[in-house]
Amino acid sequence: KTYRNLNGFDASLQFSSWIYRIAHNEAISWYRKKNVRPEGHLIADSEEMLSFLSSKEEGADVTFDKNVNAQRVNQALMEIDEKYREVIILRFFEHKEYEEISDILKIPVGSVGTLLHRGKKQLAAALNKDAIRI
Repeated sequence: KTYRNLNGFDASLQFSSWIYRIAHNEAISWYRKKNVRPEGHLIADSEEMLSFLSSKEEGADVTFDKNVNAQRVNQALMEIDEKYREVIILRFFEHKEYEEISDILKIPVGSVGTLLHRGKKQLAAALNKDAIRI
C-alpha cells in the first residue's frame, strides 16, 4: 500500500510518520473487518515498559512488584478513551515528538498537548481506582 501511494506523500512531513499512519490505518481497517478489538498486553510485555519500571540493581521482589504495576498500567491504558491512549502510547512508549504525533494523527500540534493532558488525567484516575500512584 505504501508503494502504491508514494505519489501522495507530502515531502514536508516525515517519511516515518507517513508510513506509521498507513500501517495504523491498515490495522484499524483489519480490526473493523474482523469485527474484533485488540486485547491483552499492548505494552506490559514490551522491553520499554519493563525498563521504564525497573532497573538492574533492584532485587527480584521489587522487579516483580514493578512488573505487576506494568500490567496494571496496561490495563488502565485499555480503560481510557482510544484517542487519549493512542497519543500516550506514541509519546511515552514510542518516544515520538509532538510534531511527529501531529503528523501521524493528522491533528494540530496544540491538540496533541491537550489530548496528552486529558489522557494523563484519565490514566491517573484509572490507576487511582486500583490505588496506584504515578
